[in-house]
Amino acid sequence: MELKNSILEKITNLYGLLSKIDKYWTKAEVTKSIKKYNNMELDVRVYTFLEEDGEEEKRLAYIIKEKINLMESTAEQDLDYLLEDVKKLVASKEEEEIKCQIN
Repeated sequence: MELKNSILEKITNLYGLLSKIDKYWTKAEVTKSIKKYNNMELDVRVYTFLEEDGEEEKRLAYIIKEKINLMESTAEQDLDYLLEDVKKLVASKEEEEIKCQIN
């Protein structure tokens, strides 16, 4: 089972964007089903840890938490939506950097 080149390109772009995020924790992994060899999933998470009264809690706050079945017909569209969400995080980071340079 092979993924279409367009899906592979989107996954590559996604990893590139995730590498630019340094304000939050990021995780992305592709898994292939053990029982059903015709299933591949992409699991992407962007998260931070909650803090209360200066102490770090064990709870996570997810900014993005997506699981996409890469074999479904909607995989490319789902990846496009995910890419847009990640681009917004990267753009907000770049805007903050510009503001800091100006001040």
